[in-house]
Amino acid sequence: MNTTIILVILFFALCLYIGGCSVNGWQQQLDTDRDLPWCDVDTKVILETKQTSAPFSTTGYQTHWRWVTKTSRPNPSTYGRMIDKFFRENNYLEKWPKSGSFVGTDEGTKQLINAPYIIEFASVEPLVVFMRPEIADKDGIKYRPDLLTSQYLTNYYYYGTRFLYHSDTLWFSPDLNIHPQKLNLDKNLQVKINLGETNLLLKEQNGEVIITRELNN
Repeated sequence: MNTTIILVILFFALCLYIGGCSVNGWQQQLDTDRDLPWCDVDTKVILETKQTSAPFSTTGYQTHWRWVTKTSRPNPSTYGRMIDKFFRENNYLEKWPKSGSFVGTDEGTKQLINAPYIIEFASVEPLVVFMRPEIADKDGIKYRPDLLTSQYLTNYYYYGTRFLYHSDTLWFSPDLNIHPQKLNLDKNLQVKINLGETNLLLKEQNGEVIITRELNN
């Protein structure tokens, strides 16, 4: 009996040490250094992970995002699929050059496409995506540490709230049915993207774009 009580106490102590336990097994990652996208005013998505194997064995993890607004898309890869769908349904895949890479799918073998852009998104609910020509990272700093894969492109889909400035950057939103259009952000200035009740505010500063989300007054 005493052994059982001790084991229970140790279990809960371990839960507290690693950041707390939830009923469904998902745990918030408080120590993450990832630059996660905005989901509401001054609020970024919350990264949570769930262990998929038994304790003391080879450990695997599932990852999802959680936020304060209602959503039915908790898995980060869902946003990659949304971008894929937008490109496919609007025939962008036919406009960009094919690569030398092939991938097997349920529909057979497909040749991957090379989009001539770095593709990044800074907001979900709604999803807002930016496309800019490839340029070197400033001073060796990486602005794209986190990524999602595409079903159709050799490109990755990166996410975060800052990226390198380029005068020819485009933006679009699958959720708002807005097709790629020029960002029209000049150096040392700022521009707003209207999302309805909120805005994305983009500022150019020292060669990079800093993105925040604010109320639309």
